[in-house]
Amino acid sequence: MTLQDQIDAIDHLINDFRWARNETYCIEHDIYLALKEIAKDLRARLPAAPSDALLALQRRIADAAATKGPAMQGFDRSALAGIGEEVIGKWPVIRQALERFGSVCRETV
Repeated sequence: MTLQDQIDAIDHLINDFRWARNETYCIEHDIYLALKEIAKDLRARLPAAPSDALLALQRRIADAAATKGPAMQGFDRSALAGIGEEVIGKWPVIRQALERFGSVCRETV
C-alpha cells in the first residue's frame, strides 16, 4: 500500500467520523482527532512536503524582512505572526525533518 493509499484510507475514515468532531463527550470524537493527527503525520511524509514547507516558510520570512523598519524599529507583528502560523501549520513536516536530521548527525559522530 502506497503512502497516498494510506492517506486516502485515513481521509475516508475521517469523513466517516466527521459527525463526531463537535461531540466531545463520546469516544468517536477522540477517534476523529486521532485520525486527523495520523493524516497530518502521513502527509508530512509525502516527498514534496519538505520542499513545500521550506518555500512557505521562506515566503513568510521574506514578507517579515520586508516590513523591518529602521535601526531600532522591529518587524511588523502581523508578519511575525505569519511566520508563527506557518511553523505551527507545517510542524509535522518540520518535526520529521528535524528528527531525520538528528538521526543523520548521530550516525556521523
